[in-house]
Amino acid sequence: MTTATAPQIIGRAEGDRSARPAGRAPLLPPAAVPASTTPPAPPAAARRPPPYTRFIALQVFYLGWEYTGFTSQGRPDDGTAEAALLGALRRTGLIPPRLEEGGEEGHGGGGGASTTSSFFPPEFTRCGRTDKGVSGVGQVVALRVRSRLGPEGVKVEDGGEVGAQPPPPASSAAPAAPPDDAATTTAAPAPSSTSDPDDHEIDYVRTLNGSLPPTIRVTAWAPAPPGFSARFSAAWRRYRYFLVEETGGGSSGSTKSSASGSTSGRLDVGAMRRAAAHLLGSHDFRNFCRADIPAVTNFRRTIKSLTVDRIGEEGGGGGAAGAIPTSLPDAPPVPPLRLPGGLILPGQDGVVIALTGAAFLWHQVRCIVSVLAMVGRGLEQPGIVKSMLDTGPGGAFPAKPQYVMAPDRPLLFCGAGFCGGDLGWRRSRGGSAGSALAGVRELLREQVAGTLLLAAVAAQLEAEEEEERDPTAAPAPKRQARHRPLATRPCDPPLEVRLAAKGLAIVDGDPTRPAAAGADGMEIVEPGRRG
Repeated sequence: MTTATAPQIIGRAEGDRSARPAGRAPLLPPAAVPASTTPPAPPAAARRPPPYTRFIALQVFYLGWEYTGFTSQGRPDDGTAEAALLGALRRTGLIPPRLEEGGEEGHGGGGGASTTSSFFPPEFTRCGRTDKGVSGVGQVVALRVRSRLGPEGVKVEDGGEVGAQPPPPASSAAPAAPPDDAATTTAAPAPSSTSDPDDHEIDYVRTLNGSLPPTIRVTAWAPAPPGFSARFSAAWRRYRYFLVEETGGGSSGSTKSSASGSTSGRLDVGAMRRAAAHLLGSHDFRNFCRADIPAVTNFRRTIKSLTVDRIGEEGGGGGAAGAIPTSLPDAPPVPPLRLPGGLILPGQDGVVIALTGAAFLWHQVRCIVSVLAMVGRGLEQPGIVKSMLDTGPGGAFPAKPQYVMAPDRPLLFCGAGFCGGDLGWRRSRGGSAGSALAGVRELLREQVAGTLLLAAVAAQLEAEEEEERDPTAAPAPKRQARHRPLATRPCDPPLEVRLAAKGLAIVDGDPTRPAAAGADGMEIVEPGRRG
């Protein structure tokens, strides 16, 4: 009796789990199936069909002031904006969990170590790699994510973990068994020909923004065509740099003569425009970047447009007859920057510099801004830019003069245009709850409050110093930093010498197709190197 009871108990337990779905063949009698050969039933989650996935692009805003850069080094704790974005993608189940070391999950994020490979999802690419402190509003990443849509745009409520595409449907000769109670896969009627199937897709914007920190927001998503690369499919990239200078007028708003030679203390925008005109087109920009040796050997890049405008007067630098050129004939249009008034305090002068190019070298934008600012202050003549582009043998500047590049925080990566035109960006369907604009407005409110706070502190300190100042004493002379002309400064070692030491040489290739290393125009990030 004991030998007959034991198999019956096991068979009944297995039968209770396996025979639950309706329409399936009943199990064989327990006595006909040896206990040792009864396969264990898989858990319900394992019997669910894998979810559908799709290849999309995400448009991202990030305030880079508190991040070590955008590009991750393949670690969730490296302090980059990209690591925070990938963390949100995993928390929301849009991409698979990170594999353990030795996993075989592919990626396009760079690096060859298994730990790095498991960190980036399949087909992952990014448009640009911004440095520490630099922000972005049009950053684009492409990757494969979970989808709610099945074949031909049919809505599917999937379950289980994120995985590969489901197997093709079974033939009519062998119809698929109906799903069990644990699975939630149900197909809705096919959408009509006039409706957009993506109306039934996951609201990627709202979903991700609910899991991201306030300083990172997904602004839009778009279906990505096959073979799309956020890096190599980009036809151009655009930056804006916000240059704010003290005019010497103090809080009263008055202006005084400055050591730069400007009678008002304001930046000479006209001189900056004349200097910027020399940068248009294809040039060797070795003297306007930080050479990333040996990753980059081609320093020829093409600037399609470069505008210099006083904040509040955007668009006044070109377009009229006889105006200083600001763009090449094939340059994409630069949309006007509509900023609210009152952002520039009395005693300050604000200038915005917008650059568009196919690609940029490491720190190229900040080096260009630094030299243009010297021209705007009257410390250098506009012709210095043309001289610094003369890098050939016997040229005026065969090597880069030593100077400090502009700070990182005022630099904004504004976005990119892609081959084939607009991707068809889609915003959140959740209104203000999923909108990135609501979060950015909240950040702006906090920044304005901080600006008012610092302005109040400065006004109070100025008033206290005014009360303590002896009216009969002569004003103390202001110490002006002495400017050493760029033409007389020491230079870095020539790039030819630095490359020759590594067995390399300068490559002066097609300016429309820069070398693969650094083609995204920003820092080359290697495994273990800070972004």
